[in-house]
Amino acid sequence: MAQNHEFELTNTTGRFGGLGNLLQAEFSRWRTWDWYIMAIIWVAIISFSTLGMIASTDTTITDAILILGFMIGMFPVIAVVIIMQDEIVSHRETGTIAWLLSKPVKRSSFILSKLIGNIVGVLISMVVIPGIVVYFEIVVFKGIILSPLHYMLGFTLVAINLVFYLSLTLMLGTVFEQRGGIIAIPLTLCLGYSMLMNLAQIPIHPMSMFFAGGTDESLFGALILGTPLTSVLPIISTTLFIIVFILISLRQFNKEEL
Repeated sequence: MAQNHEFELTNTTGRFGGLGNLLQAEFSRWRTWDWYIMAIIWVAIISFSTLGMIASTDTTITDAILILGFMIGMFPVIAVVIIMQDEIVSHRETGTIAWLLSKPVKRSSFILSKLIGNIVGVLISMVVIPGIVVYFEIVVFKGIILSPLHYMLGFTLVAINLVFYLSLTLMLGTVFEQRGGIIAIPLTLCLGYSMLMNLAQIPIHPMSMFFAGGTDESLFGALILGTPLTSVLPIISTTLFIIVFILISLRQFNKEEL
């Protein structure tokens, strides 16, 4: 975003004027070496942390998938919140938002560019690449060739989970001016999963997709292994929350005085 040629707008009309050029600027951030390094780091975190469990002859494939669900369902969330907590605040503090909106760029385009650009970067570096590596670990060490379709469906839950926290943090950035609330609320929601579920007794928390209740298999494990699902409520509720977060972000940012 340092050079104006990145914002040579070719289509500035309509509700989402300037979105294409803003997306180019966002995607350019994810094509730097910093983000390639981040992908390598997440391959190491996810694949190496589960390698011992996968390689162990005493561990069943069900147990290995359970541990994988715990690792990839929780730890990338922390990174997503840290990445997103500065997306709106830093631009507000530096005056970048006011400068951008003085150009023929719609407010909705700014929010959507942040949302789409970060979703693509996060999913590639934290879901797709580590997921492929772990798949081949299972093939090599367990001698099991999982259905690629079922495996992909299981990792779709990982994507939904990360988009939930990404859109939540982005929304909070449009509501709060300080980073404290922006980062504290999503992390509390994620790390306080057990307490929240004990209070609500309803599996609508995103982490419900990765943790089974009682003797039931988790949704993540069921999709990967191709077994029947016990409930789709966490998937539906998480998807609806994402839509609500995005709508609130657009509404809040559109009425914000800069």
